Amino acid sequence: MSMMMRGGSLFKAAGRNGSLFGPGKVVTVQDRGMANLKAVRNRMRSVSSISKITKAMKMVAAAKLRGVQTKQELARPFSKAMADFFKHLEDSTEGAQTPTAASGEPESKKKLIIPMTSDRGLCGGVNSSVVKEVKAMYRTETVHGDIMLVGDKGRDALTRVAAKDIVVSFKDAFKTPPTFTQVKLISSPWTTLSCLKMLGRGS
Repeated sequence: MSMMMRGGSLFKAAGRNGSLFGPGKVVTVQDRGMANLKAVRNRMRSVSSISKITKAMKMVAAAKLRGVQTKQELARPFSKAMADFFKHLEDSTEGAQTPTAASGEPESKKKLIIPMTSDRGLCGGVNSSVVKEVKAMYRTETVHGDIMLVGDKGRDALTRVAAKDIVVSFKDAFKTPPTFTQVKLISSPWTTLSCLKMLGRGS
């Protein structure tokens, strides 16, 4: 049972014995309004803090993007020279036989697959595309190949599909900007004579 005074400014809850004037709690509309106002102010402060953090993150991301774009522009001449080199190499060896074919041995159908993914998230679209492409190769090709993985995300996804074909995997390979030493370390398993011999003969 409750009583409301004229003007709606005071509410009185009845006591446990049901008496109108028994012990109860008095709550004014003003108190309720102050509580709501305090909650709104707290929320406004939270939104303001989140906005400041987001703005700072945007500034950091923009600075990183500018750095990457600068490196990309500086690398263009090298990438073009590399593309021209391989184009010249391809043209000069057109029609030539591979060492395996020249020796009279049957050409190997075994392939070397090198999926490169990230070690962390935030680029799920790229990782998914790489994994999807490898899975598509496994569905369409009659002969599977050896897989040398670079990146944790690719290993996690492809281990369930082709665990027996994974010969080596690398983690945190490009955690820092790659150096020649790192690239040499990653490429060494398939540039050694034994690896080339294994792939050439299909054993």
